[in-house]
Amino acid sequence: MAKKRMFSIDIITTDKFYDLGLEAQALYFQLSMQADDDGFIDKARSITRTIGATPDALQKLVKEGYLIEFENSVYCVTHFRINNNKIPKDRYTPTLYTDFYKKLIDEPNRPYRFCKQNVDRNLTDSIQENDKTEENVNGYVNKSATDCKKDVKKLYTQNRIDKKREEESKKDKNRVLNNIHSSIYATTEKEKNSKELPELERNTLYNYWQDREQNINTVVVDLLKQGYSQEQVQQYKDYIELNFNKYKH
Repeated sequence: MAKKRMFSIDIITTDKFYDLGLEAQALYFQLSMQADDDGFIDKARSITRTIGATPDALQKLVKEGYLIEFENSVYCVTHFRINNNKIPKDRYTPTLYTDFYKKLIDEPNRPYRFCKQNVDRNLTDSIQENDKTEENVNGYVNKSATDCKKDVKKLYTQNRIDKKREEESKKDKNRVLNNIHSSIYATTEKEKNSKELPELERNTLYNYWQDREQNINTVVVDLLKQGYSQEQVQQYKDYIELNFNKYKH
């Protein structure tokens, strides 16, 4: 493992870093110095106690984005690749925490970030960006970036499928609800009280009512939110009260 560490003025001379306070700043330098060659530390709490810092200082570094916290009290210096130049291969020792490392994207001169962050932002841009870089600062293929790229593509595809299914489901629901409304709306008040809906439409409306715990007020609120008029909603309400309340339990 390399015995020297570097710090970038782009990280440690910002107002955000100064606002951490002296205690958190000192802790950051100590943690960065004692991190492994991939920026991971498994004794952050011990270091915190040793230098007389408080647990709040450690959590402040996490909250402000200078550390990434994992399970079992393992942390990673977020800007480790920005702070440190390329470590020669003969001095480089991969981290022991490969499971945690695989959850991160490791790119030269960029902060570590979770794969999920690529899914939360514009997915197309993320995929194109990740396609450009598969080698980390130490000159070998960055397996975590490659795995993340595959995960992003997989999640992107799944999100598109889920979104399409959701849109189709919404269209089907609206179509059926509109059919129900047409069936009710087309009748006079007298006919409405005696007319039976087609089985599919009746079952859909019944399930809609059941999904809202047989609460007619919840049905009314939901239909109004979907853009149905007061008149339409009143007709749904009347039909449910007339035909479904007997099944209420």
